[in-house]
Amino acid sequence: MLSKQLKDIARRLRPIFEQLLVQRAIVFGSLARGEATRRSDLDLIVVMDTDKRFLDRYDDLLLPVARNSRTRCGFVDLHTPGAGADRPSPFHRDGIA
Repeated sequence: MLSKQLKDIARRLRPIFEQLLVQRAIVFGSLARGEATRRSDLDLIVVMDTDKRFLDRYDDLLLPVARNSRTRCGFVDLHTPGAGADRPSPFHRDGIA
């Protein structure tokens, strides 16, 4: 079951992700495991189908995500489909899509 904090973050980020045509967003780390504290940050993997360069995708997402999640963003990893986001990794082990 998702925590109230995680549900609130998802609700606030959904419009941003829809606008930027994000295909999938995966929260991992302490928030996903239900171990978040006041000092925890938002760890996020984002999959979006775009021809934009990595840094442009990063710029498009980082500030809006940080502003609207109302929590620190410690890590935002961006993938395009087929670029590794579907391969097993330690991040996916406790991730919530």
